[in-house]
Amino acid sequence: MADVIPTAPLDPKLLDSYRQQGGVFVQAGYSWDRPHILTLHDDCRLEEFGAGDRLVLHQCDATFGDSGSPILLRRDGKYHVVAVHIATDNRRARGIALTGSVFHDSLQTLEPPPPMDRAFKAC
Repeated sequence: MADVIPTAPLDPKLLDSYRQQGGVFVQAGYSWDRPHILTLHDDCRLEEFGAGDRLVLHQCDATFGDSGSPILLRRDGKYHVVAVHIATDNRRARGIALTGSVFHDSLQTLEPPPPMDRAFKAC
């Protein structure tokens, strides 16, 4: 069974820190043009922050259908969800994502799910 991918906050200072530590940002989703194939953009750029660092503009290859897809930080072979793609700004050719700073603290207060002691069978 796969582990739950943890979240991490994201703001301009943390972005610089993550980059200095060799962090790479990855976006994975199911786009409208390939709805049954998971697509991946490895090493995408996160750029401007806005709305009190709650939003970040990015250059990940996200399009319609990718809303809700994670932007992950890969560092030292581990992944953390640092943002969630929510829109595409076609005029500026950028994606817009909700930063992990918005949801990270709230998720830390939740109890983890209990371990699964049995496998599910397909119907």
